[in-house]
Amino acid sequence: MSSLHAQDVWVGGTGTSWTNAANWQASTAPLPGDSLIFQGGNSANNNDFANGTSFYGVTFSGGGPFNLTGNSILLSGSIIGSSN
Repeated sequence: MSSLHAQDVWVGGTGTSWTNAANWQASTAPLPGDSLIFQGGNSANNNDFANGTSFYGVTFSGGGPFNLTGNSILLSGSIIGSSN
């Protein structure tokens, strides 16, 4: 992914809400245009951003399964998956 976009790593510390800053590694909720990263066992979550919010890309790493629920998103980049 491009380094021009903030990369937000999901940790799921406080519920499943994407807009809850405590659920993200830097304790900051993503902003439109950011890249979202979901790793390993921290996979249950719910996109409660407005329907159609645009993000740069989504990365899944470290297995899964991943269960993304909630509103639809728009992507201007890629969906990447890796098992490591």
